[in-house]
Amino acid sequence: MQTQTLVLTCKVEDFDASTGQCSAPFYSHPPTLFPYLSVTDGLQIAFAIVGTWTVGVVARLIIRTTQLESRNNSY
Repeated sequence: MQTQTLVLTCKVEDFDASTGQCSAPFYSHPPTLFPYLSVTDGLQIAFAIVGTWTVGVVARLIIRTTQLESRNNSY
């Protein structure tokens, strides 16, 4: 059986800065570094990253090819 870790938290609007007290504290799950993603959300992000890199590599190859052709034609 897994144990769940809960932390005592307070909403900003419930916190009184002058007294340092929270008027409505509650327990919730601790924040995570990365949000929970479904498999489809993860795949969409992965394909977006791969697609961006693919466009960049193709653009780089086109630029290099045109630069080489212009250098060869100038001689």
